[in-house]
Amino acid sequence: MKPESRNDLEHFRADPWCASQLSAPNIVVATPDGRIAKPGDGDALFARTLNGPDTIAAYLTFYKEPHRKGTLIPQISSFLTLRPGLNGWPGVCHGGIVVTILDEVSGQLIEVNKRNGAIPYPMLMTAYLNTNFIKPVPVPSTILVRAKVTNLEGRKCYVETVVENQQGHVLASAEGLFVAVKGKL
Repeated sequence: MKPESRNDLEHFRADPWCASQLSAPNIVVATPDGRIAKPGDGDALFARTLNGPDTIAAYLTFYKEPHRKGTLIPQISSFLTLRPGLNGWPGVCHGGIVVTILDEVSGQLIEVNKRNGAIPYPMLMTAYLNTNFIKPVPVPSTILVRAKVTNLEGRKCYVETVVENQQGHVLASAEGLFVAVKGKL
């Protein structure tokens, strides 16, 4: 675990709601791939721009450990602590940021499955992300984002993702299609 993820883990373990889910049996806890800067400014949005005490102060992903390599991990969950630098209206997260979070956690689900050998393609990109805003996402707050694979079909991966508050109310949802890229960009 990277040092920054240790701070994020401590942050979420200090919250009883988060701690109860992070301490479930057979749970893998990880720093999301996008939170780690890549060479050539890769993942700069979540690794730098949205990684700070006034934006996304803490971010961790967790999922049930797969029974064996190559099997699909059907769902992941992520905790994110949102701060006022993400406001659209005072006390409300900007809708574009909510969509960005839905897209990022959906992509993290694909990355986890690529590492586990369940998705063989090196790069998938968002083809569409149909989003529903149900209730405002409050800021500051800690949210739970759940992403699940609904279908794998050749080069296509279909994902449903939701943003929930501590009471379990769905604040936003998305249905997405991610397609494996042919060749280089």
